[in-house]
Amino acid sequence: MKFAKEEDMARIVVSHFETLGYQVYKEVSSRGGRLDIYCVKENDTVAIETKLNLGLTLLEQAHNWLGRANRVFLAIPYKKKNNLHFAREVCRNFGIGIMLVSDPQYYESITEIVPAAVCADPSNPPEVFEEQKLETFLDQAAKFKRPIIVGVLPLANSRHAEFLHNEVPGMYLPDNVRDRMRKAGEENGPKEGAAMARDTIALCREKAAGVYLVPSFGRYEVVAELVAGVAR
Repeated sequence: MKFAKEEDMARIVVSHFETLGYQVYKEVSSRGGRLDIYCVKENDTVAIETKLNLGLTLLEQAHNWLGRANRVFLAIPYKKKNNLHFAREVCRNFGIGIMLVSDPQYYESITEIVPAAVCADPSNPPEVFEEQKLETFLDQAAKFKRPIIVGVLPLANSRHAEFLHNEVPGMYLPDNVRDRMRKAGEENGPKEGAAMARDTIALCREKAAGVYLVPSFGRYEVVAELVAGVAR
């Protein structure tokens, strides 16, 4: 299937994931890079680079998104004589999936010829606010024998938690976390957020190589207290 423009193919990809119940974002920027399509459904995230031709630049762009989403795909047009043997092997080695895109009037719109690995780069996982999932990830990642540094973001209040959950692509805060922040109220929100951060730090002291703390809204005093607590 030949597309006149990359945008025509991207529309089919967007429609496909919206049909599957994903919230879809286009032209997403993160850490200095730009992604064509980012799909979110609850705590599942999919990053997709779409191009009319497969080349090293496209592979590099997709590789840069490993670890920033649960799965990463290349989306390219379906062609009857697509010689993708080498590309398949390269993508399998990196955990990058390949989607062939067709006009749904003539063929099935999306065909996955290489499945994407889930969280293919274990040293750089997506954001997690569920202690059990973090512990499971750290246990499973131990087999790679690579040091893992976990970022800890203390929540400031309920509004902060709801903003991350509803407005930031890929961020998923479970109900119990948002309920704790809601019940804490505005005045006690920082204390409750710090308490959850301490629980995460305690887990990471056993399972990870270390942590780094991310101050919320320039509240360095909260981070200082957490550091002091670890030192005691």
